Amino acid sequence: MITELLTAMSKDMGINRFANESNDSFAYRLCYSALGQWCLHTARNSNGGNAGTSKHNQTIVLNNLLEKYTELFPYIGNRFTDASNQYNNLSVAIRRIYEETGYLLTDGNNYNQLANFGRCIPISGTSLFFGLPSDAYTVSGLGVFASPTACVVSSKEFLIRDDLTCNEYFNSRFDLLDFYDRDIDVDQLEFFNPL
Repeated sequence: MITELLTAMSKDMGINRFANESNDSFAYRLCYSALGQWCLHTARNSNGGNAGTSKHNQTIVLNNLLEKYTELFPYIGNRFTDASNQYNNLSVAIRRIYEETGYLLTDGNNYNQLANFGRCIPISGTSLFFGLPSDAYTVSGLGVFASPTACVVSSKEFLIRDDLTCNEYFNSRFDLLDFYDRDIDVDQLEFFNPL
């Protein structure tokens, strides 16, 4: 039954096993990608006039899925949690990644909605798609890949959201006063002058 589930998940998301990949690694990649897909799918909801879903609900759904995956695949359960930090929640981390990369848009009511307007970044013959495309797509980690769309964004536009030069950026972020000579032991310095 477990093998059939992994095969179905693999087929649905278009994720193939790497050459010589262990069962544990393959199961983890599938479960991790499925968590991302569920995060996107919950944001497609429409309930009582509200589009999307609350952040709280998204976290609950992902936490429930994590519990199920841990029950089904106990041998990879430790990869979903950080035993050294109980506050490091994978469900919240996945949700935040999607919010920060522009897959999810948060409205005034703290609801996440799917940003499904066809924006994509071309990558090696395919495109990283923001949202869930209506055509065929594949999944890799937390990314959704599909055919290029009309709204193409360069990776530079996506990653660099201002038009500052490197020196202008450094000057806007670092106060040169922080780098003047001080009466501080060299071993206590925690930074260096990036200029």
